[in-house]
Amino acid sequence: MRKEVVTPEQAMKLLTSSGAWPCLAHPMQYHLGYDQIRVLVGSLKEQGLRGLEVYHSSQNPYQSSKLREIAREFGLLPSGGSDFHGSNKPDIDIGVGRGGLRISYALLKDIKEDYDGRTVSND
Repeated sequence: MRKEVVTPEQAMKLLTSSGAWPCLAHPMQYHLGYDQIRVLVGSLKEQGLRGLEVYHSSQNPYQSSKLREIAREFGLLPSGGSDFHGSNKPDIDIGVGRGGLRISYALLKDIKEDYDGRTVSND
């Protein structure tokens, strides 16, 4: 069965119109340079992007630092995740990912506050 391809623009429209809090997940896994990530983030920010996954178990501290800079540059909130997907990724544990990833609860608190204060697009 073929997967339907959804463009980033289509995804953003669907997410914002349904009241979601859009966040770009694991940007380093798209195999883009930092300048290309900035272009993507800038485009998605114009369409309602609210967050950027800065902390991911596949990233090193330098990569997370660069992504924190990009998040700040575009006024996005940082997020993080273990990328746990169940049995199809058996080397990743829920909540810690690979290598004992730890993410501050403060990130979730900021996201929840932003979500509660957002305006929903009805386009």
